[in-house]
Amino acid sequence: MSDEGQFVLQIDPKIFRKTNGIWNKLSLNHPWSVGYVTSLIEAETFLKKEDWEEYYYKSGEERKVKRANLKDQKIRMALGNHLYIKENPKAKIDYEIKNINLQHGRTENDLLIKSIALREACLRNKMKITLEEAYQCVRHRVIGETWNGIIVRERNTIKTLTEKYPNFTFVKTEGDFDYEYAVDYEVKKDDKLLFGVQIKPKSYTYNLPYVQAARRMNMAKNLKYLEQFGVKCFDVISSDSGDIANPVVFEKFQDHI
Repeated sequence: MSDEGQFVLQIDPKIFRKTNGIWNKLSLNHPWSVGYVTSLIEAETFLKKEDWEEYYYKSGEERKVKRANLKDQKIRMALGNHLYIKENPKAKIDYEIKNINLQHGRTENDLLIKSIALREACLRNKMKITLEEAYQCVRHRVIGETWNGIIVRERNTIKTLTEKYPNFTFVKTEGDFDYEYAVDYEVKKDDKLLFGVQIKPKSYTYNLPYVQAARRMNMAKNLKYLEQFGVKCFDVISSDSGDIANPVVFEKFQDHI
């Protein structure tokens, strides 16, 4: 399942990478589909990765109960496990009700339903994949990459940055804020907001179609952040151990202190 510190992908990495474009096209990673995973994983202190996975599924069971208790059938349907689409009637739902989807995880069966959708889309695109492989793709992206990226890589990176800039305060953003502006941390000095940072793995620099699309989307969100708060957001590329792969970003930091 995984090594001592991180989740390890249980299928051929080539198959996993080939599903990236379809995964993004289906918006299976949208908070409406899987919840604000960044907020969920920060909500508790987990001693080990298995505790995080158990918590996510348990939160999904809580969502299932809350959804079942809603009296309005149309709203229950809108909060279903279907794929996220822009035309979804969720826009007409009260924020408190939306949070049943946004602030909760999903059950293992919910992930299985998403796996079926992913596999069907892959088969339509002439890509051979078993249901088990599709399930491992979904599980690793939702459970594994969230843990590996936030608990392991992100926190080690912040430790590195804090050691280099002891006078800075790195403030973790909330899930909805991160999703809207693509800002993982806001950097402050003496309560003054200096800039935001987005922490990404080396693969974020690859010139692959789905990565390029993600970068374009995040650039648009970062521009919105600049317009709203008057400061820029910089990409910090780092390894799992927190080593910074693009030290040139430090020059950008210095220009905005």
